Amino acid sequence: MRTVKTIAAASAVSLLVFGSHSALAQPVTPLKETVVTASRIETPREDEARSIDVRTREDFDQQQTSSLTDSLQTVPGVRTQNLGGPGSPGTTPIEIRGFGSSGTQLLFNGLRLNDPSSISGISDSYFSYLTSNDLQSAELLRGSNGVLYGSDGRAGSLNLISEKPVEGTTSELTFRGGSFQSYDEVAKLNVGTKDLGLVTTATRLDSRGLDQGGDYENTTVSAVGNVKLNEELTIVPMFRMVSALNDLNMSPTVDDKGKLIPDLPTDSDHVHAQSYFYGLSGEYKPCEVFSSKLSAYSNITNRSFFFDFGGGFQSSSLFKGDSYNVDWQNSVKLEDFNHASLPNNECLVSVAFSAWRS
Repeated sequence: MRTVKTIAAASAVSLLVFGSHSALAQPVTPLKETVVTASRIETPREDEARSIDVRTREDFDQQQTSSLTDSLQTVPGVRTQNLGGPGSPGTTPIEIRGFGSSGTQLLFNGLRLNDPSSISGISDSYFSYLTSNDLQSAELLRGSNGVLYGSDGRAGSLNLISEKPVEGTTSELTFRGGSFQSYDEVAKLNVGTKDLGLVTTATRLDSRGLDQGGDYENTTVSAVGNVKLNEELTIVPMFRMVSALNDLNMSPTVDDKGKLIPDLPTDSDHVHAQSYFYGLSGEYKPCEVFSSKLSAYSNITNRSFFFDFGGGFQSSSLFKGDSYNVDWQNSVKLEDFNHASLPNNECLVSVAFSAWRS
């Protein structure tokens, strides 16, 4: 197998200006403030002009599905299509505004979640196995602003925001069952103080699939910490692991009399995908007008395929890859930015630099 190594660097600058006066004369009911990362800067949802949709933890629970692609099917301008049972490798990746899957940048807490085992490095292989049980929200940005996180975001970006640790000790156990002998078990544990915290989530999905011999298994484990060293410096360690196994069966056929022969199970045909993400982010905020964030993280993927065609003829393939990334972002908040048409405004400027090797 040929090994391809690349070194790339990209920089992005974003400028966000918003007014402090409403353009409407009549009073309006204020929206619940929700911060988003459409401009690489945390911004109240009602002040964000870019085209973005947010799915929260409450939305995931109401939909009663662990599949992230299922949760996003109702988002305008987004297309997902399931071509098989749960976790099927044939799941079409998320397409934004008809651009194609190669234009969607996948992020985890604002950091690139790519597939280094793929020649193109895009995120296609992840979408079939993504679950939402460990997420606080998912932010889908439509439009070219997705390139703030890399050239793969030409159509937009999907940012997976993990749950954050909170003060106190809490635990949660969830079990769900459904059709096709599908079972979903989730265990969560949160331990936190004012300056130190950790939240971990373990998910197990099992399904017999749409027909005999289409078993699917998915184990996802994630952990996010929070270490507040002082009032100015905070460290956030992150880890996410996915291991998914799909058993494959023979396609349905017809016999010489035209009678349908249903899908037949196979003894060993399967697709096994493993992905690991781990990283560390540190944010330094000495005052309200300036912050600097440095992140170092890695993606590791292994994908194996095995097919037994009978008669002693077998075929197997293994794809492995790893990438190492560094992001550095600096943000400055300039208050009382005077403009003829936008009096008493605030101006937020963010400069980000990214470098990666795979």
